[in-house]
This record gives sequence, C-alpha cells and structure tokens, in this order.
Amino acid sequence: MLISVVPDLLTTKAGYQRIKIILKSGQMQYRIMLVFVIGWIVMLKLVTGCKCKEKRSPSANYQDIRPFLAAANIDDPSLLFFYTTKSRWPLPNVYLFDKDGKPVRPPSECYQGLAADIAAVEKQAPPRIAGKGLEAFLNEMPVVDAYGTRIRPADLGSYDYYLLVDFLAIPDKYSQQALTAIVQSVKRSSKHIRLLLIHALSRENSREFIMPGRDTVFRGSRQAGLPESKGP
Repeated sequence: MLISVVPDLLTTKAGYQRIKIILKSGQMQYRIMLVFVIGWIVMLKLVTGCKCKEKRSPSANYQDIRPFLAAANIDDPSLLFFYTTKSRWPLPNVYLFDKDGKPVRPPSECYQGLAADIAAVEKQAPPRIAGKGLEAFLNEMPVVDAYGTRIRPADLGSYDYYLLVDFLAIPDKYSQQALTAIVQSVKRSSKHIRLLLIHALSRENSREFIMPGRDTVFRGSRQAGLPESKGP
C-alpha cells in the first residue's frame, strides 16, 4: 500500500488522503516507512535543486565584462544587468524608483558623485517626479540579468528604493572607482536599496548600439573584452 502512494505522495489530493489512511491505520511500521519516504523525497528535491543552481553559469554578456568588473572589485553577478535594446545616450544615466515603483528624484545625476549623495536618501525621502514607473521602464528598456533571464519588477523583490545605474565598461579607472563607490555606498545605507548596474552594451543589442563617437568607444570596449558591433 505504501509503495502505491509514493508516486503521488506530495502532489495530489488522492495521495494526501491515502497518507491519512495510513496514519490512522495504527500500524507503526507503515508510519515509520511513510516518514522515511517523505523525508527521502524532500531531501532529493533539495539536493537536486542545489545542484541545478550550482551548475548555473553567468552568461556570455557577464563574461565579456568580467575583467572590467574585477578591476572595479565587483564580484557579485546579482548586481549586473544588460540592456537588450538600444540604450539611451548620453551615458551613464541614473534612475531612482520608490518602493511602489514610482519615479523619484535621484540623489544625484552626477555619476561620479552619486555614491556620496546616496546618504541624502536616508535623511529625507526624495520627491516623486513625472515619468515612467519601474514597470513601464523595464517594458520599454528590457534588461536581462547576469544569467540571461529577462527581469520584471516582481523579480527584484521588495525594497525601499530601486536604483538603476547604466554604464559602459570602457577601461577607465575613474569609472571603475565610481562604480565601486556606488556599490559600497548602497551596502552601507540604512535604507533597503536594490541596486541594478545595467551595462549598455550586450550581445543582444550590439548590432543596434548607436552612440556618438562609436568607433572610439568600441575600440575601448574591445580592450575590455566586449563583442564588436558589426553595425546594422
């Protein structure tokens, strides 16, 4: 009887009813076996799930800019995202949304000074401004995470603020230092801030990537290991 329960043990209403019958039967050997089988199934699911996560590797987009990130002492893939369509120019850009996904005024629109100004968010809530909310922004400017999965607002979790900073991985120590400072400032903040560092160039949008001085920029990008755009 116990063997017949195993296939649908934890997945169907019928299986649940049969478990109740076994528990009410009063036969201790069945109870012991049932507890053992349930424990074995749950453990198997946990182990299998862990192995799948361990095998998950960062995407080619992430690997392309890994040298730049290493120089900036950023080793957390969960912070990195990539535009899959044309990015906005000029770069970089700073976007801030409150816990409801409404746009609010960033503490600073200056890339280099953003880290120092994040503390201002702790002292006073920034005012809401006109513009697209987080959901509309991600619909218009889709992004994928470091593993190639498209991100929706619901995937980001619940935070006080969502800080989006886009950039281009040109080998430049000042840009790297600025990103490092932003990451550290967010970590130190008393507010719960979800930071998204969005790289403007990806393998998905490389053919559409249009920006002033693109030849100069792409020479620098190739030095950082980024894919070369072939043009439209």
